[in-house]
Amino acid sequence: MTNNEHDWGNYWQGRNANNQTSEEALVGVGIENDAVLTNFWQGHFTGLETSCEVLDMACGAGSVLKHAKKLGMVNLTGVDISKDAISTLEKNILGVRGIVSPVNQIPLKDNTFDIAVSQFGFEYAGDINNICETAREMARLIKKDGRIVTLCHIKGGGIDEEVSEHILSVQQIEDTHFIVAAKQLFQAAFAVEQDATEINKSTYQHATQKLSRPVEMLSAWIKDNQNKASEIVGLARHLHAGTIDMFNRRRAFDLTDIIGWLEGMSAEMQAYKGRMLSMKRAALSEAEANKILDAFNAAGLTVEKLDKLFLQDDDKPVAWILQAQGYGK
Repeated sequence: MTNNEHDWGNYWQGRNANNQTSEEALVGVGIENDAVLTNFWQGHFTGLETSCEVLDMACGAGSVLKHAKKLGMVNLTGVDISKDAISTLEKNILGVRGIVSPVNQIPLKDNTFDIAVSQFGFEYAGDINNICETAREMARLIKKDGRIVTLCHIKGGGIDEEVSEHILSVQQIEDTHFIVAAKQLFQAAFAVEQDATEINKSTYQHATQKLSRPVEMLSAWIKDNQNKASEIVGLARHLHAGTIDMFNRRRAFDLTDIIGWLEGMSAEMQAYKGRMLSMKRAALSEAEANKILDAFNAAGLTVEKLDKLFLQDDDKPVAWILQAQGYGK
């Protein structure tokens, strides 16, 4: 479904591996727990019968379905292409039905759901043609008097700008070449401790000198960004502190384990960068958002005028609000 499905798969695997609770698993992912979003979804679920069938498209861990659950709704279904996302969903929301599937080809019957929702999800289906196909799939799945409510990334909005900053941050960390230099130092340190030849000593001294600049650059970057609450800042701190700790205690580790850890950190940063690039590509222009509304309309639904969602005190919108209503029984 996404442009970086592997990166999102790694992400959900990590959240499963951490054995997080429902609330913990939803913290720190974009703005999922923002009060404005909570009020938005509670407003759409309040007043519905608790027996209503609810579908969350590209549901992730169920950040929308949790609001329906808290209001007593029991017939909850989440669809996501990542089996690890669905595993997290089922662990965090008891009784939910999770389905692993692309959102544009869901193996469910027509006219099944009273309301279909999506929050920063179905716009990852690919290009605008695939997204419109997903919109038609949503229209197919709701009952004739059903409703569709979605929030989609908005190009040039607040999240889009923040994502651009995160992508730049990863690039700045990569530009320090810290991981490459650290691997060379560990390899040289193990070599000289096993065989203290003049060549090994010289290699170790050179590797030590070569790492000094990357350490200085990474330390300066962490200091400059210490007040920013983002995953990439946490990764940078973990990389810096973990490398120092392992070097001081290197005799307690195998070299392969240390190199594996550093390569794992590099892979985690690449996966994070991949997710940010995917979010960047998923952001919709006004013309693209209106094409989705046209797809709903062509499917026989009554669409509401395109609107924007703002967070409290923000001057830039974070999402398009796309809504459509079935034409009745």
